[in-house]
Amino acid sequence: MTEEETEPAPASLRELGAQLRALRPVYPIGKFAGRGIVVAAGGANKPLWITEMGWPVGNFNDVYGYGAWITPALQAQYLTRAYDIMRTEWHWVQNAFVWHLNSASFGPDPNNAFAGFSITDQSNNPRPAFDAIKQMTRVWGAGEGVTP
Repeated sequence: MTEEETEPAPASLRELGAQLRALRPVYPIGKFAGRGIVVAAGGANKPLWITEMGWPVGNFNDVYGYGAWITPALQAQYLTRAYDIMRTEWHWVQNAFVWHLNSASFGPDPNNAFAGFSITDQSNNPRPAFDAIKQMTRVWGAGEGVTP
């Protein structure tokens, strides 16, 4: 995305929240509102860190209910695609962190809204996303393609 394609910053935090909630099920296919805020504040040359990103697997919690239709394979696909986009199009993203490595091990409590975001299961075994990210970093480290 070029500077010309960057959307203007939202007028308020309420508007930003609405934009982010609207993107939640399909991110990163949608546009990332955070970049517009940084550019509008004069930080076009500043790197951006994404400190929490992910998709919940089989999560029926009201807050992250869209996770009900996300399979472990889709979680892996979405996470590696997000990194592909950051690596090839969003050069202003310096670091991005997956939320969450092992919150599924907190137990099967249906009120645990975070368990579905884990890239390990309740027994701390890797989910497909864990293995996909591991393979992706090997490919990148070898200077090959983008996503395996």
